Amino acid sequence: MSLTGELSTIQRRLLQRGELDSDSTWLRLEPICKDIVAGAGALKGGNYQTAKEKFASARGKTLGVESLEVLRVQAYNGEAEATLRLATKYVSQSGQLKSALIEFLTLVNKFPDTAARQTADLIVPDLSLRVAAHARAAGDDPSYWYEQLVLHYPESPQAETARIALEDLK
Repeated sequence: MSLTGELSTIQRRLLQRGELDSDSTWLRLEPICKDIVAGAGALKGGNYQTAKEKFASARGKTLGVESLEVLRVQAYNGEAEATLRLATKYVSQSGQLKSALIEFLTLVNKFPDTAARQTADLIVPDLSLRVAAHARAAGDDPSYWYEQLVLHYPESPQAETARIALEDLK
């Protein structure tokens, strides 16, 4: 409860100084803290269903504000949405395309019937070609990335490009 109060005070001060914008992480933390406090109160009062709902709500809200390390742990623990967010964070960071592709391929393999997988399906074919091209430009063997593309998306136009590239590498 004191953490929620402290965050609210900090948030108000930052807003007054004009140091927060509408996309600030601080603005997303307060509702998370409120859910945690409400969940703790419900738990203390014996209302386990409400506590469970509030804690689940807080957990869901944290996905957008977590660090890469926290997302890595959640992804490792088998959470599809965390894996998707981790992959998209990697895409947004220059030089992290290979890491992003690894996470997207994890979605493809571990979470076949999820909305997160559907998102991965839109990104993986083109991203695979980009990662393979970067590997080739760096003097590394791009075969693995081409093979993953052909394996998971054999009917895609990008898979045909990958097949041609694999033949050229022989």
